[in-house]
Amino acid sequence: MHDDNTVIPWVFGLESALSTISSYQRYRDRDDPNAERPYVKVFSDNVAVAFEVPKTEPELKEKLGYLIHFAGIFQTNSLGDNGWLIRGCITSGYLYINKHNPPVNHSEYSQDEIDFFIGPALIRADKIEKELAVYPRIIVDTSSVEFGDTHTPLCDEIMRLWNNHSWLLKSDDGLYYLDYLNIAAKGMDIQNKDDYLADLCVGRSILDDEYRELDEKACAKIDWTRSYVDKTLEKWKIV
Repeated sequence: MHDDNTVIPWVFGLESALSTISSYQRYRDRDDPNAERPYVKVFSDNVAVAFEVPKTEPELKEKLGYLIHFAGIFQTNSLGDNGWLIRGCITSGYLYINKHNPPVNHSEYSQDEIDFFIGPALIRADKIEKELAVYPRIIVDTSSVEFGDTHTPLCDEIMRLWNNHSWLLKSDDGLYYLDYLNIAAKGMDIQNKDDYLADLCVGRSILDDEYRELDEKACAKIDWTRSYVDKTLEKWKIV
């Protein structure tokens, strides 16, 4: 059990990181105020986001785009504001969701009041995040997304749908992961990337303060993040 002095900063930090998602939702709603919103579940230090695979390509692009920007903006805000290093996975598969919408008046408890989700897609995402991500990155799975009569690897589908954008990077170990700083900049329609520099400096300062107190494995994750941020700033010509 943690005391309030330990828990409260984490709660405020998580609320801050998630508030950026609301900002993106408002930005997105300007174009389509009736767009379907995803199922979002927060538990401990985990955030799960899910959409039903649509039937048309425009819908697929719209929903995949939301997931990509959701993850990219959340990861950017977590690093900039709190110095948090985020790992995760975007995958496709079967997932059962029991989403509870409580009535105004109810007198009896029922199983329908339990809000939960379970399925192979959740297990696979968790396994990839823990065993393959290693560094603070969100892996895009190579599992197939079933769209119509086709079965296309998810990472290939994303690159096909957004062939003019660098949403993904490929690492030396052959894994695709989200280029979250670029995703956040484009998703929030930020024209002046200098605005990011101050936030990123705060996040890097937090990491630097903690670096000397961490073990070798944790320091390797910080070094990886530093390298990624530096390369991104170099591409933006911010040095």
